[in-house]
Amino acid sequence: MSGTSDTGIERVPVEEIFTSGLLEYAHNITFPWDLDKPLNASTVGPAIFGARHTIADWDVPLVKNALTRLALLKIDDIRLEDFPGFIRAASEEDGELFAWQRFFGMVLILDQGSRFLCKGTNARYIYHFFDRIALATIKSMLSGGRSAALSDWEAAGIDKDQAGVRMLVLIAALAHSEDMEDQKMHLHAVARLRREYETLSKTHDPYRATLEQDCKDIHLQGRMLSEGPPQGKSVHMSDVVYWMMRYYASYVAYVDNFGRSPYRNVAVGRDDGEGEVEWLAENGVWRTEEDEQVREKIKQDIENGVWSPLYL
Repeated sequence: MSGTSDTGIERVPVEEIFTSGLLEYAHNITFPWDLDKPLNASTVGPAIFGARHTIADWDVPLVKNALTRLALLKIDDIRLEDFPGFIRAASEEDGELFAWQRFFGMVLILDQGSRFLCKGTNARYIYHFFDRIALATIKSMLSGGRSAALSDWEAAGIDKDQAGVRMLVLIAALAHSEDMEDQKMHLHAVARLRREYETLSKTHDPYRATLEQDCKDIHLQGRMLSEGPPQGKSVHMSDVVYWMMRYYASYVAYVDNFGRSPYRNVAVGRDDGEGEVEWLAENGVWRTEEDEQVREKIKQDIENGVWSPLYL
């Protein structure tokens, strides 16, 4: 598919969108740590969930142009099964580790970059477009046995903490889904990672005992985000890793309770359901007049079978 859209952005093939420079940039702003150095546990959590990871990291032409060009390739015209091909190494010299970094970069752009940049009517693209590609890619990786074991990373000289944090951020694409089958897949992927990490770190996940309860507690995510991830001089990387695993369980709770994610109601043009407005308010989300205007516009677009162009 080629040519120029009515936005003035040129249509280009998928393989020309995910350039090495773009993939490396997305990887590095999410994981700003040297692979050959130990992680500082007190800063990792805030770096991923806190102030460092601001919209400014993503609000750059390199990322915005990629998302805009990708959005021009309508979802029905994209071969979702082709996306896992980006995991391949650029050359034999680069090796498997470089291939994984490329793969991380691609998923991060789809799953994280879109969430930081797509606001207003653009938000529809997060859930009806970019998420679909990210989910198909992750599912293909997991079902095809391509999930990198922590022992594989260690064999390549990469510390278990570096690998564990990266794998958890990758699994976030599944946790963001409002499909319970995807939630079950993410729980399975985290369980495998937990077993490996416990063995390699010689530690034990303190939240194992509350996992079943956590998966039913619809207020857990709000409390965890309010308290923030572990930090301080006495914090170990295992504390951060296990906190992230528990945080992911909090997605299961509200998706199971409501049968969907209330967070995305406006962005997909649907009305709030029973108890959702109150729950959102408890988690710091209040609807505004602008939100209602966006909801109505997206609802009309869906009913009319059209997409408002993506402008970033």
